[in-house]
Amino acid sequence: MSLADGRLLPFTDRLVSLTPPPLRTVLKRPLPSTGRPVRQAVTSLVRFTLILSLIAFVLLAATHLVNMLAWNGRFQSLNADDDRSFWSWASVAIESSAAFVMALLAFMAGRRRTLAFCAWVLLFLSLDDFIRIHEKLGSVYSPFPHAVRDLWPVLYLPLLATLLILLWRVSSDGDEAVRTLVRGGLLALAVAVVLETGTPILFAIGQGHGSPGYETEVALEEGLELSGWIWVTGGLAALMIGRHMADLFTGRAD
Repeated sequence: MSLADGRLLPFTDRLVSLTPPPLRTVLKRPLPSTGRPVRQAVTSLVRFTLILSLIAFVLLAATHLVNMLAWNGRFQSLNADDDRSFWSWASVAIESSAAFVMALLAFMAGRRRTLAFCAWVLLFLSLDDFIRIHEKLGSVYSPFPHAVRDLWPVLYLPLLATLLILLWRVSSDGDEAVRTLVRGGLLALAVAVVLETGTPILFAIGQGHGSPGYETEVALEEGLELSGWIWVTGGLAALMIGRHMADLFTGRAD
C-alpha cells in the first residue's frame, strides 16, 4: 500500500492530468454503481450455473450419440469417451476452475489448510483427467478386461471420499442454493463413477464400443460428470460471493 499511496497513484494521476480534457473527464469519473445486492448477484450466479449445466449436458449427450451412432464416430472432437475430445477438455477446464475458486476461498477463509487441501485435490483431479493417471494405474493391475473402470475408484477411494466429505461440509457455510449446487454436483459425480464401474457388464453382454447401450452410458456418465463439476464450481463461487464479498463491498472486511 505504501508504494501505491506514495508513488504509483500520484504518478498515474499526473498522467491523467496530461490527457486531453474529454478523456481526462472520462478517466476521473467513476463508473456508476447499480447498488445490486450481493444476494441478487448470488441468485444470478446460481441461475447461470443451472442453465449452463443443462445446456452442457444436453449438448454433450446429443453430439456424442449422433456422432457415435449415426456418424460412426467420424468426429473425434465430439466423442465424449475420447481423451482428446472437446468435452474432455471442457471437463478439465471446469475442474481447474473449481480448484482456482477453492484456492481463493482458502485465502479468504479461516480454515485455510482444509480449503487449500481441497484446492490441491481438485487440481490433481483435473491433471488426472488431462493425462489419465488413473487409467494408467488401473491398467497395470487389471485382472480382467476393462477392469480399470472398477479399479481406479477403489485406488482413489480414500482421496475421493475425503474430498466429498470436506466439500459437503464446506457447502454448509452457504445458503440453500449453495448447498444444493455443491451437494447436487457431488451426487452427480458419484452417480457418474457408479455408471463407469458398471461398464464391464455392458461389455460382457455384447454392448461394447459403438453399441447403443455403451454409447448411451457414456453420454449419461460424461454428461453427469461435466454437469456435476459445473454445479460444484458454481456453488463454490456463489459461496465466495455470498460469505466474503459482502464484507468487502460494505467495508467490513478485516
